Amino acid sequence: MMEITYKLKSGYQIQDVANEKVLMVGMGNHINLSKMIILNETATVLIDLLSKKAVTLNQLIECLTSQYNVTRAQAQADVEQLLNQLDELRVLQD
Repeated sequence: MMEITYKLKSGYQIQDVANEKVLMVGMGNHINLSKMIILNETATVLIDLLSKKAVTLNQLIECLTSQYNVTRAQAQADVEQLLNQLDELRVLQD
């Protein structure tokens, strides 16, 4: 059985807005504000990874546990919360 992979759709980028990292679609005057999310440091790391390649849940969890002093359970909760937000915004590839 194949493991599910996650990848960000193209056209999304992380922007600096008022000292916050924000994931948004579009450029210039064509930004869709309904598909915008303010990112914390760990979410920014995960979004960067998701924008580059398709990754599994385990790879995302390992990304956090290797870079931050968090337990696997904490990392998994953070990853799942972010994936749910991204899914609700429909910014993940099918």
